[in-house]
Amino acid sequence: MMTYYHLFIYLFLERKHALDPQELPEQSEVTRLSLYRDLADMNEKSFAHLVQHVESGKTYVKKELRNYDRGVFEYIKMRSIPGIPRIIDIIENFGENGRPDVLVVIEEYITGSTLREILDAYGPLKPDIALDYMLQLCHILQPLHDRKRPIVHCRISPENVMITQSGQLYLLGFDHAREIDPENPDTPTVPPTASALSGSYIASGQYEYLPAEPQTDILECGSLLREMITGVSPASPSPRAPLMERPEVAVLEPVISKCTETRPTARYENASELLTELESITPQIVHLISARDPEARKIRLRKILTVILFIGAVLVLVYFIGNHFI
Repeated sequence: MMTYYHLFIYLFLERKHALDPQELPEQSEVTRLSLYRDLADMNEKSFAHLVQHVESGKTYVKKELRNYDRGVFEYIKMRSIPGIPRIIDIIENFGENGRPDVLVVIEEYITGSTLREILDAYGPLKPDIALDYMLQLCHILQPLHDRKRPIVHCRISPENVMITQSGQLYLLGFDHAREIDPENPDTPTVPPTASALSGSYIASGQYEYLPAEPQTDILECGSLLREMITGVSPASPSPRAPLMERPEVAVLEPVISKCTETRPTARYENASELLTELESITPQIVHLISARDPEARKIRLRKILTVILFIGAVLVLVYFIGNHFI
């Protein structure tokens, strides 16, 4: 005799076997997507939407990508890297042919101003601020480049760099990032470096199709550093405008030149090598800036006078003790 329990099990198994295997994960993905309510489109070209989790009320960014490397997002989701928005969920949709065609990424929403907005509003940055931003950027790229299978961002530009109110730098726009297999001789190439928001960033004719390798990110870092301290975009008619005639900026010129060499092998190998170079010249730049800054000179002079007065007071005290107790 079939009980209600047996009938339930029978119907459940029949339903399970009737479903196509790919339908099961799709249902769970649809359920996960339904947890996010669209608030607004962030940018039409980037296919990014501001969404809100219906249960927690937290705000996130939802991206819909068609040309992507899922391994990049899996790694970022698994690792919490300071300076990269946390990835909350990854949902892959399958087309009629059973192949993945859209990757939906739910990631942390970062508030602040893009570097492009800052440059447009205030012009070139002070060299010490530009250096600080570049050091932060290298720290973000370092764990990506140092992997056995390096991850290359491929789209480093002012539009993809966010500065928070506290001065922390975030690298956005991993939509075109690629995971590289050094053992595979067929290194993928990417179109001329371009921000998804603003067209070509590196617009020189010598860079047609760039190989997806760490040196590509280095090239973009050099162009970014040059624009931060000169205010001249490499996409402008005169991207090779000379740097400002200031000693602390001149120290950065060789670094920028090496980053932007036409031959990838002539550039810094990866973010770690560039970071080491920048850290080695930081004390010199700080010294040159303080020597030019009147306020810094006043502070340094006050420190020197304080030391002199302290030494003088000690000598007077020693003289007084010597005359009265000996």
